[in-house]
Amino acid sequence: MFYAVAEGRVTEYNYLTMLQNEFSQRCSFRIDMPGLGSRGDDMTPTRVAEFALAVAEEDARRPERERYAEIWAIFDRDERKQSADTRGAFM
Repeated sequence: MFYAVAEGRVTEYNYLTMLQNEFSQRCSFRIDMPGLGSRGDDMTPTRVAEFALAVAEEDARRPERERYAEIWAIFDRDERKQSADTRGAFM
């Protein structure tokens, strides 16, 4: 089981949902994602990273058997969307 948070409000989550629907039973995994109301419109990379870190801090307080195997921060970067904030998300 892992948790994924992304910049976009819909597209990236649609991809993750598709992956889960297609492969989760066969490959034994589950992807948890923020609810639609918690997803920001065009979150910056830094905000995505902060959200993922907050999930990790909350997850650390759960019993070990209930914790996520991984927590992902997903950024959609291409030439049009490069920003100074992208670098800050990794610091």
